[in-house]
Amino acid sequence: MQLHARVLVLVVVTVLMFSSYAYYMNYEHGQNTASFGQHVNEYSVTTVKNYDTTIMVNYSQLSYAILRSLGLEFHIYGQYLILSGLSGRQFSEITGVLGAYGIGFMSIPENLTATPYLNATPMQQSSGLVYYPHQIYQAYDYSSAFLNGIMGKGETIGIVDAFGDPYLNYDVFAFDQLTGLPPVNLSVIYLNFTGFSVNSHWVEETSLDVEWAHASAPYARIVLVISNNDTVSSLTSALNYMINNIRPDVISLSWGIAENQVAKPDLIAMDAIYQEASQEGITIVAASGDNGAYDGTGNLTVNFPASSPYVLSVGGVSLFAFNGKFSESAWGGISDGKSYGSGGGYSSVFTRPVWQDPENYSSAFRGVPDVSMVANPNTGVLMISGAKAYDAGGTSLAAPLWAGIVALMDQASKRSLGHVDPLLYQISNTRFYQNAFTQVTSGSNGYYNASPGWNPVTGLGTPIVSNLINDTNYIMDPYGSMYLFNTTPDSVSASFTVMEGNSTYSYIGFYQNSSSYILFGIMNLTGYSNAVIMVSENGITLQQNVSMANGRISDLSISALSTYEINVTYNGKSYDLTAFFFNMGLMRPVAGVEVVNSMDNLSSPVVYIHDLMIDGRGYSNFSATQIRYSGIGPAYDSIGMDVLNNGSLMAARSSSFIPNPIKGTVSLPYIQYQIKLGAPMLISLYLNDSYNAVFYHDGYPVRQPLETYGGTTMEFNTTYSGSNITINVTVPRVYDMNITFIKNYGYSPVSAAILVDHFYSYIVANGTSIPVMAGPTEFTIESKEFNTFNGQIDMESNKTVNVPMDPYNATVQITVYPASANVTISGRILSEADGQYTGIFHPGTYTINVTMPGFRNYSQIITLTPGKVYRNQVILNPTVPMLRIAGNVTDGLFKFPIPDVLVNANETYAYTNATGNFFVYAGSDRGNVSFSDPLYHGVVVNYTGSPGETLYLNIDLYPANVSVLSIFVPRIANVFPFLFYITYISWNTYTGSNFGVYEILISNSRSMSNPQKLIITDQSQNSLFIMGTTPGHSYYIQEVLMLNTGQFFQSQVTVMSYSNPVYLGLNLVIVAAILIYIYFAISIFVRRRREY
Repeated sequence: MQLHARVLVLVVVTVLMFSSYAYYMNYEHGQNTASFGQHVNEYSVTTVKNYDTTIMVNYSQLSYAILRSLGLEFHIYGQYLILSGLSGRQFSEITGVLGAYGIGFMSIPENLTATPYLNATPMQQSSGLVYYPHQIYQAYDYSSAFLNGIMGKGETIGIVDAFGDPYLNYDVFAFDQLTGLPPVNLSVIYLNFTGFSVNSHWVEETSLDVEWAHASAPYARIVLVISNNDTVSSLTSALNYMINNIRPDVISLSWGIAENQVAKPDLIAMDAIYQEASQEGITIVAASGDNGAYDGTGNLTVNFPASSPYVLSVGGVSLFAFNGKFSESAWGGISDGKSYGSGGGYSSVFTRPVWQDPENYSSAFRGVPDVSMVANPNTGVLMISGAKAYDAGGTSLAAPLWAGIVALMDQASKRSLGHVDPLLYQISNTRFYQNAFTQVTSGSNGYYNASPGWNPVTGLGTPIVSNLINDTNYIMDPYGSMYLFNTTPDSVSASFTVMEGNSTYSYIGFYQNSSSYILFGIMNLTGYSNAVIMVSENGITLQQNVSMANGRISDLSISALSTYEINVTYNGKSYDLTAFFFNMGLMRPVAGVEVVNSMDNLSSPVVYIHDLMIDGRGYSNFSATQIRYSGIGPAYDSIGMDVLNNGSLMAARSSSFIPNPIKGTVSLPYIQYQIKLGAPMLISLYLNDSYNAVFYHDGYPVRQPLETYGGTTMEFNTTYSGSNITINVTVPRVYDMNITFIKNYGYSPVSAAILVDHFYSYIVANGTSIPVMAGPTEFTIESKEFNTFNGQIDMESNKTVNVPMDPYNATVQITVYPASANVTISGRILSEADGQYTGIFHPGTYTINVTMPGFRNYSQIITLTPGKVYRNQVILNPTVPMLRIAGNVTDGLFKFPIPDVLVNANETYAYTNATGNFFVYAGSDRGNVSFSDPLYHGVVVNYTGSPGETLYLNIDLYPANVSVLSIFVPRIANVFPFLFYITYISWNTYTGSNFGVYEILISNSRSMSNPQKLIITDQSQNSLFIMGTTPGHSYYIQEVLMLNTGQFFQSQVTVMSYSNPVYLGLNLVIVAAILIYIYFAISIFVRRRREY
């Protein structure tokens, strides 16, 4: 038996050794993530290992197949396959294979370094006159956008920098406190992080980028990716990581390198990454450089990546303030024989893009910059970096400011604008240019001079932000041309041939004006076509995809069966739309083409309309007028229509407007009508030529407006020059729908807005009746402080609808001194964070109870109303006299009050409020009180006092060195599978306070999608066994620590697979050992049986 024991001991020791080795291997090649929340929203730090070397492989079927066979992750950028994050061993293996097959590739030279473009002077050495965000908002007119809620919410700005900034969390917090900005939503990702290699210039660059991107779009999320050095290769890998893993809406780059310092093939290859970003809908903003026209070299050149045609390049200006007014000039000139200031000029690599067509632009090459903003460090801004205040400038300031502006534009347009350059140049060619930009007309960059319009120093100029946002939406409105025919709406049919028609809508239908129409057409977007109905009535627009078509849509028809029923067909398929169109009688048949989703005026669609029939007759029977339309006025559209010799209509890009009217053969006027929805409904009749006619119904003159309750078809007629003109009007039956609001939690709306059948809106109160068309009716009711109510009813008669609208919940926020109290509202315990107790409740009457041993109970009855926030501050009084300690906590460097500092006097604790104020009670005459905050060095103060006395303390805290290395990072310590079914997992444990739970996540995907979650509530538990881990699969394992404060920390992802020879070998040893053990056990058992 001793032999058996030795075998088992040997197996156990071997397992522990190899599992530790397996952890080491996984840790070295894993990803470390830590998230923490201090004074910022969702501030997180992540380290990603082995993401450095980049290879760009010539794209072919062979190269694609080879990389797939090697199991490598890559991205297709134009003519290149790009691999990033390669280790040295992987790089050697891949290049060896590619070389053996004669496949061309390139790697970005390692000896090229990028320059960050900022200039910062400590405040004590500068004039001290720096701009704060509110002054930048005034200078560039952000105010109107901010007042309308356009502040970047829902948008993500990516920033790529090098080396990192250990003080960043404090710096941004201090910047926000000094400037009054909301807390930043910041995530930081360190690529190949091995500890901070502090580079003061890049530390300042990182601070400037984050702080002023945040200032420009205060509610945007910011993701900062840090490369481990400043080589172009490393920064490009970081950018590639940002594009493919983060996919922000806009990326800000405040660094670059002179074009003439990089080989032309390398620049063209790297540009594929920027091209791909634009195709993915990501805007990239890059600083044009701070070294003027020569960019720090002996020849005229521009900066890359600012010179890329897929990048918005940003130059710099000087911003002057005098008597509350601002003025600008180009920043730059010659100093010590060298150019400085706004980088600009013409690329020697990239030709002029087709969209770069401002007036008087004569070069055949790409011009830099596109736009500009404040950059001169002598008219600089406040920057906090390394816990110091600076006067900072450079195009590194202008770039993140513009990134924030693009985020605002994205939010306002409800889409990611992507490559915005064509849009901005389109604006410059319209009347909106003067409205959206300030043209900078004085100054130089050491060679080129600023001048009206675009120039190679300041580009198109500086933004007037609120106007630019509004004008952007005008520019993106559809534009096109139509033929509007002079006859009544009955039916229209046509066959379409769409050539080069990406982002076009080719349609037929009925049209009155831009807010009243019924159209049916072919929506051609990238890769597919839809048959789409577009309806606008009563100021409300509805777009409905009738069908997604994989094949070609060509034959369309639309028929007005009545004033409330439209039938459309496409390729022989039919669809009905039911809604009451009270302007139907004023509409006329139409056929046209428009460009949609366009940010420029460069589309060149060609659409042919064949066999156009109106009311069953050829269109040439009716006269028609061509109408060209655009959100920025008819002078700027580019779509015109013409009649071909074969009778077909053609729509195509046209630089000049030729009316091309259709004369037609029908000379008689026609009857138009309008119906006002009500009970009764009112019908008004007209002749289209404004002739004052008398109309008849059933032989009697019509007294206008004619009243009717509908449910019938009515014939009207009149005479004109001896000819009889008639029209049939089908009017729907209308009933009254009475709205009755039912109280929920004691509340119902005083008034509400109701939308019936998508188009008809009314303001209603309790008991209001509204006219509704007979049949199934859908309606939506909205009221302030109530949830939206959606209903449906079949109106066969006058009916009452009971509407139980659900009121919004109310929020309770109670700050309690001392903070360690028990707070309940009608028996429900409130959650606490930093001394504030919160809860969400239905409206109603509740009782607040606050209790704490040694203090008098507090009770209050409150009434919570829908959607309101109830705030209160409760101060508990001790049952016996205690020493009261009060005061303020202030940042020792910048003297601003620090909120949420934990103040602990042993017996009680509290948190400072927004103004840094606090008070606590001490149970003894002498002792100490501590002040702690994650961003600051803690302070402990001794005190002496008497019960009933108030002792005042004013405390200065100084920032601590906030480093990734000081953050608790969970770690999977050991992973070992055995018996081909069971896996043992262990992890390091969290010993701090506020423990919530551990989550152990197991997924079959490297991205940890759809993981199995194991919840551990015991803080001291550090291991478990999981079942079902079988050969043939890879398992990805991660530990997540969740604190009850809402913070969470993630470990690296550890991979377990039996394909790992370590795991496989160990399991074979275990199985063999078990078999040997069983063999010996059976042998001994049999031998002993024989002995007996």
